[in-house]
Amino acid sequence: MKLALPNFSRFVFANGNKSAAVERWVFAIGLGCCLLGLVGLLRWGPSDPVRAVRVDAPFVGLTAADVWPYLQEVFGEDLLAVDLPVLATRLEKHPWMEKVQLRRVWPDTLIVDVTEPKPFAHWQGLRGEAGFVTTSGAALEAAGTPSMDLVYQGDAAAAGEFLQWQASMSAALQNSDWELLKLSRSEYSQWRVFLRDSDSVALELRFGEQWDKDLWARFSRAWTAGLEARKADIAYVDLRYRGGMAVGWAKHVKAAGIELAQQQNFDLSTWVKAPQGV
Repeated sequence: MKLALPNFSRFVFANGNKSAAVERWVFAIGLGCCLLGLVGLLRWGPSDPVRAVRVDAPFVGLTAADVWPYLQEVFGEDLLAVDLPVLATRLEKHPWMEKVQLRRVWPDTLIVDVTEPKPFAHWQGLRGEAGFVTTSGAALEAAGTPSMDLVYQGDAAAAGEFLQWQASMSAALQNSDWELLKLSRSEYSQWRVFLRDSDSVALELRFGEQWDKDLWARFSRAWTAGLEARKADIAYVDLRYRGGMAVGWAKHVKAAGIELAQQQNFDLSTWVKAPQGV
């Protein structure tokens, strides 16, 4: 018995008559059905269960213990039945997994490619949260944050503003002796800046809601004019004044006592209750 194969050259170079056109359509439909059947077999047909999962990640803050609770349930499940988009979405909810891509490797392996967020600063939430601020301006609650010098204290919603303040302060502190340690935002949207110089002298600057370069210029002039000479005595400088600033001293000077001859000019009933100092 002799097997006759179809003449593909005749199919490709067939004349433009009616029978040739029908032949081409039949061949195209048949080929399409075969491809669809193959895809369906690969997608929904039988395959091996998942026996191995490989996680590719930098593991800077992420640990195997963080990933295991998400992946343990896929072991033993049919490799082709694992819903990769759903699993990736679940994994990306973890603060140390910014982007997740999943791949199947025949016959029984699942590959998990993890992109970790890049920590920029420590985060201390106003309600006890602890974590880090990413380079993209997101405050994430997580343990095991790598060691960083800069701290942001405030709500997670203002983490983007923190990055803007950090950029403004870094530009203002160029060619100076100050190091930026912490930026704090109160629940009333008031910002405070904490600095330290090469002599380990700490200084707190109190701003308002917005960064104002004019306030910084005013402080710089006052600092050069005389405040720098007393920097060890200064606790904070409040710049939230339209025409000046207030200086808080680290050590309060006790008020002088009132001599007996002067007592008749004062109501001393509330004197001992009043806080002494300047």
